[in-house]
Amino acid sequence: MWNEAYNHIKVHQRMGDVFFRVDSNSHPLFINANMLSGTTANHWVDSLAAAFPAVQILAGDAPDAICLHNFYVNVWALFGALPERFNWHAEQAVISLYPLRPELAESTYFLYRATRNPFYLHVGKMMVESLNEMARTKCGFATVHSVLDKSLEDRMESFFLSETLKYLYLLFDEDNRVNKHEERLLFTTEGHILPLSSQYQTPLWDPIATDRTDKPSYFCAAHNPLLRYALPVEVISWKSNNPDHQEPRCSQ
Repeated sequence: MWNEAYNHIKVHQRMGDVFFRVDSNSHPLFINANMLSGTTANHWVDSLAAAFPAVQILAGDAPDAICLHNFYVNVWALFGALPERFNWHAEQAVISLYPLRPELAESTYFLYRATRNPFYLHVGKMMVESLNEMARTKCGFATVHSVLDKSLEDRMESFFLSETLKYLYLLFDEDNRVNKHEERLLFTTEGHILPLSSQYQTPLWDPIATDRTDKPSYFCAAHNPLLRYALPVEVISWKSNNPDHQEPRCSQ
């Protein structure tokens, strides 16, 4: 069911360069399509779609997951948060509200768990700094009424505590039991952590192997690799305790 649905999504909703080329001006992006005709419905995406890279990386589509995540990272960097609705054609916030949603933090967490690339730690650091600077108040964190003028509302959604902060906390807490035993656990779409029975704990691939040469490393070619957007997928460890590890050359 997933494969069939995802194939249709990529046919009707994915726009941009399919080869992730450095010289391409068309960044890979998933857009809103008319469900009857398959044509482009509008020129905006909403912030909830920032969770899709996490689904893609769990499904094994690392190249698209990496590039789509980078799109939302750049929108965040532009405003200091994700507006509820962003016009990718005009590059403008259509709905400038940011109610402290977790979707980008969620994708950042899962991409880091899959790649161990420290780039995602830098993304998490950027998000934490933005939240502290823009949304922190004396008694918590406030919904950002507008990412344009940085005005706030007198409310904090419950998902900020149960999801946004949870994913950011786990991103940096490498020794957390959730991360130590991630193969035994499942996150729901609302960030609840459920145990997996043993029959679902066997991975379909070996995430530890670092000497394989049969698959390429991927990167988001739409961004300058000098800005640390080169994101190898097949090699998961860039840790300082492995001084002999060499960053692989991106081959696709």
